[in-house]
Amino acid sequence: MRSILTPTFTTGKLKQMTHLINECANTLKTNLGKLADERKPFETKSIWGGFTLDVISSTMFGLQADSQQPGKESPFVKHAKNAFDFNPFNIAISVIFFFPILTPLLKPV
Repeated sequence: MRSILTPTFTTGKLKQMTHLINECANTLKTNLGKLADERKPFETKSIWGGFTLDVISSTMFGLQADSQQPGKESPFVKHAKNAFDFNPFNIAISVIFFFPILTPLLKPV
């Protein structure tokens, strides 16, 4: 794993990513300023989740997902939410996670 991931995070590549991360941080700063001016409570999880998704989408995939914009949901954001939507009561996922040796039993006949 280390030999695969290490070339991804060299100092040169991280320096190339800083302007993308700074753009996402500036958008975050602007949005937090607007929310502060409204003086209303807001959910921080959605704010920081949007920032994180913007950083990942811009640095890893080269996409501008605009996931920090409230009420505006791009297909990338929608699919990312579906990918991380975990239902702990789903028996198949639980079996695969806790007992991976039993995975062949879950295949349909």
